Amino acid sequence: MIYAHFFKSKGYFTSFSIEGHAGYAECGEDIVCSAVTSAVMTVLNGITEFTDADAEVEVNDNEIVLNLANRNQSAQSFLDALKLQLDYIEEQYGGTINITVTEV
Repeated sequence: MIYAHFFKSKGYFTSFSIEGHAGYAECGEDIVCSAVTSAVMTVLNGITEFTDADAEVEVNDNEIVLNLANRNQSAQSFLDALKLQLDYIEEQYGGTINITVTEV
């Protein structure tokens, strides 16, 4: 199972953490993992390369974390798009991803 944890403060995303394996197929052949990884990397690259957001990215073994130091509308749009894409993947491939949003 992939676990996607989003954190919001006053309606704005402040961070997210994505970890785990979808279990849809073997590692290296799992289309759900590929879709999630592609979506996450597109958003991370978009935020860090095309916005002026103060973003910290941490890549650990089997986990990617993004923390925003302040509100940035462009970064929020990227994060809204990521959440929407992960919701779509969850609908199409139930039981492979768990998404939570926590107000902090």
